[in-house]
Amino acid sequence: MSPLAERIRQAWASRSALHEDASTDAYRLFHGYQEGWDGLEIDRYGQVAIIGCKSDLAESAQLAARVLLELHPFEVIVYRPRRAEVVALHGSLPSEPSVVMEAGLRYSVECWSPRNPGLYLDARPARAWLRANSQGRRLLNLFSHAGSLGVAGMAGGASSVIHVDMQKRALARCLINHRLNDQRCDARDAVRMDVHKYLNAQARESARGPRRFGGIIVDPPPLPPGAPRDAPGLSPIGLA
Repeated sequence: MSPLAERIRQAWASRSALHEDASTDAYRLFHGYQEGWDGLEIDRYGQVAIIGCKSDLAESAQLAARVLLELHPFEVIVYRPRRAEVVALHGSLPSEPSVVMEAGLRYSVECWSPRNPGLYLDARPARAWLRANSQGRRLLNLFSHAGSLGVAGMAGGASSVIHVDMQKRALARCLINHRLNDQRCDARDAVRMDVHKYLNAQARESARGPRRFGGIIVDPPPLPPGAPRDAPGLSPIGLA
């Protein structure tokens, strides 16, 4: 057995509790930097496995796909190389969004996306924290992306959540995810605006009476290549 095949099998075995959890079918199967194969990641989204890696690891992706099919009858295995076209190594690329679960919460994902399908799996601890600490809070979710952090907060008893993002498509996904979980959230809670402009507007309005939030979620996108480390709005994640 090749070293990579053995590492994937070990990673699969270490996640047995997740495999057996009927309330969760979206999680990271293999994290290369932690499991000894730098540059390779494998994520599970329901019956779809997504292999993400550097383009020079194409042979590793092919091998990973074969091992995954030995471990589980995935319907689709997607190869998502960096800076290259997404292709299906097994089955066909989905043409419609699918719904996956994490800790009983439902999220819409697009497994053919060349970037993130719509649910950052490595943010699972943050979602769990929000679910445990949001009771009665009004939440402000900055850089909301598809809104999973706000969904988790409302599942934990938050009274409301406002999502702020520049991407119209991301905000539409926020509302879809709330509806999937029978949570009250409508277009008035999805603000399409630059985060800095939104915060400045809130500061001006506070002179007429403060608008208080019980929690502010700050999860900005990664720094683009060459951006200065102190670029405004690109600080690391913070939960208040």
